Amino acid sequence: MKFKVIKIIAVVFILFAVINVTGMLFLNLKIFNEELKTSFKRNTYYSSSEHIDVERYHQKIEIYTYKLDSLLEINPVQTELFADKLIQKYKNESVFYKYKAIALFDQERYEEALQLFKKNHIKYLGTPESNDNYRNIAICFENLKQFDSAVYYYRKASLDDSFFRMATCFEAKKENDSAIYYYSILLKELDSSKNKIYQIKNIDFLKQRIAILKRKNL
Repeated sequence: MKFKVIKIIAVVFILFAVINVTGMLFLNLKIFNEELKTSFKRNTYYSSSEHIDVERYHQKIEIYTYKLDSLLEINPVQTELFADKLIQKYKNESVFYKYKAIALFDQERYEEALQLFKKNHIKYLGTPESNDNYRNIAICFENLKQFDSAVYYYRKASLDDSFFRMATCFEAKKENDSAIYYYSILLKELDSSKNKIYQIKNIDFLKQRIAILKRKNL
């Protein structure tokens, strides 16, 4: 009889312990779930806030770029000064250095523009803007009458007008055979173009330049 009572007490104790442990596990799981939800909400909030901040930042850069673009058409000096202020505030934004360089170029300060374009080129490496920046460097060299350097950068730019620009550099150097060579390449491209009808004036101009240079070689 005593044994049965002890056995019943033991069973009751075990059941109580199991229920207690199960309750604690359930409570801990509930707390964990609440903390997880709170953490998720907090992370979502920060992620959303960061996204909004980045979006606002890019909107500011676009607005300033538009202002610089408009200002450049009427006043290169003011464009340079405004670009300087923006560079002080946004040191990593290459677009503001670009506008300053263009403003310097428009003021015929070719050497200063050249140095800024070259300095800025590191930021453009591996991007679509790289070729445009090579072209800008080449144009500066051309205006400084450093034609060999200009040809070098026009060749690196590989843009639609590169052959024409290289030809004009060789013509300025009085290297007529090289000028004829590049004019001829461009002429061949235009002559075989599907839109040839829209290039008649350019084709006629190139033919005239080639004819004039050939006469000079006689």
